[in-house]
Amino acid sequence: MRSPSRHRQRPGRRFAAGYTLVEMVVALVVLAVALALAAGLLREAAWTLAGAAREARAPLAPLAAATLRRDVRASAGVAPHPLATPGSSLWLSDPLVLLGHPAGRVVYALEGDRLVRRVLPADGGAPRERDLLRDVTVWGWRLPAAGLVEVRAAFAPPAPPGGLRHRRFLTGTTAGGAGDRTVWLQAAPRAAPRGPGW
Repeated sequence: MRSPSRHRQRPGRRFAAGYTLVEMVVALVVLAVALALAAGLLREAAWTLAGAAREARAPLAPLAAATLRRDVRASAGVAPHPLATPGSSLWLSDPLVLLGHPAGRVVYALEGDRLVRRVLPADGGAPRERDLLRDVTVWGWRLPAAGLVEVRAAFAPPAPPGGLRHRRFLTGTTAGGAGDRTVWLQAAPRAAPRGPGW
C-alpha cells in the first residue's frame, strides 16, 4: 500500500516554481524600452542644462542687439572712415566709432573672438569696457544709406553635449556657408538726415 503524500498534485496542474522564459523576455523588453526613454530624457536634460550654462556665460543676443541699437540711436553719427560711404555695400570689420553719444565716444570692436563695447567719456575719465558677445565669428558694419548704420554679428557658442555646434546670430538673410543665417540690425543716429527710402 502506498503511503499518502502530504503534497498531492491535482490532476492537470503543474507546480510552478518560477518564471517562464516568455515572461522573462517580456520583462526584459519592457525594461529596455523604459531605459531607452530614460536615456532620451537624460540627454534632453543635459542639452537644456548646457544651453542654460552657455547663456549664463555669454550675454544674450537680444540684449546685445538692444544695446547696439540704443547706442546708435543716442549718438550723433559715425566717425569718418575712408571706406564708409553712404550707399556702399562694403562691410567693414574695423571698429565702429559712434560720436556725440551722451556717455562720450562709444566704440564697438572685435578683439579676438570678443565683441567689445568701450565707452570713452567726454570728460576724459577712465574708459569703461565690457564684452558684448563672446565667440564672435562674423562682425561687420556699413552705411547702406545716408544716416543709416547697419551692423551684423554672429557668434558660435561652445559645443553642447554630443559634439554638435550651433551658431546664433545677432543680426537676417541666408548668407555664407550651408545653414548659416545672418541677421542684421539697422538704426539711425539721432542727428542723421532721413534720406529717400526711409
